[in-house]
Amino acid sequence: MVDFINEVEEELRKEDYNKFLRKFGPYIAGIIAAIIAATGYIEYRKAQDDRVSRSVSATYTDAMDLAGDGDIDGAIAKYTAIAEKAPEGYSGLSLMRAAALKVEQQDDLEGALALYQQAATTLIQIRHIHFAKLRAANILATLGRYEEALALTAELSIEGAPFQYLAMELEALSLLNIGRDTDAQAKYTYLENLIGVPPTIAARAARQMSLIRVDQALAGESVEAVDTSVAPFTDDIETSPTQTSEAGRE
Repeated sequence: MVDFINEVEEELRKEDYNKFLRKFGPYIAGIIAAIIAATGYIEYRKAQDDRVSRSVSATYTDAMDLAGDGDIDGAIAKYTAIAEKAPEGYSGLSLMRAAALKVEQQDDLEGALALYQQAATTLIQIRHIHFAKLRAANILATLGRYEEALALTAELSIEGAPFQYLAMELEALSLLNIGRDTDAQAKYTYLENLIGVPPTIAARAARQMSLIRVDQALAGESVEAVDTSVAPFTDDIETSPTQTSEAGRE
């Protein structure tokens, strides 16, 4: 009797199982197939990314070798070629290297400016993006396009930005060159006196203020007292060029 009951229960379990499979089996099979397909695609993408990374790394090394051998045009061509196929971060760094070569070896400021601006749109990390923009702003100021430099670097000198003080120094220089002397003096005095400003930047700001005072004295002007508090700058902080030499050390 016990065996008979067990057999009946077993048959009932089988019947329930078969009903379950008939009802949900197609869905389960579909889910399993989707998981297998997704896993295969992920593995395929990893393999593709690895191949691209190896190719980009080799091309980047070739570009460095060309630059070391003095073939600047060839190196720049390699770096810009990387930017067309490499992942975003790698692409941006390659563009920045090409831009640096245009400045250092070819004195092509306009070409470098375009590459730095392009790099800023492809880089991922905020620090790298700000550095590319700071380089671009520095070139604009070097070219005498001070208003454009100020517009480009408005976000770079806000509190907490990676290159805040370098950006403020560039801003002060730009303001000075467009005739906004009082605003420039305020920025320089701020950098000269604020605790926490890197010593090299504070020293340059102090030197600029000394030159401004000498010019004013020679012109028979009195030097106005400058408010060194932080408050005046919270709503109006933009950028400046003598700073790119410091950007790599910030």
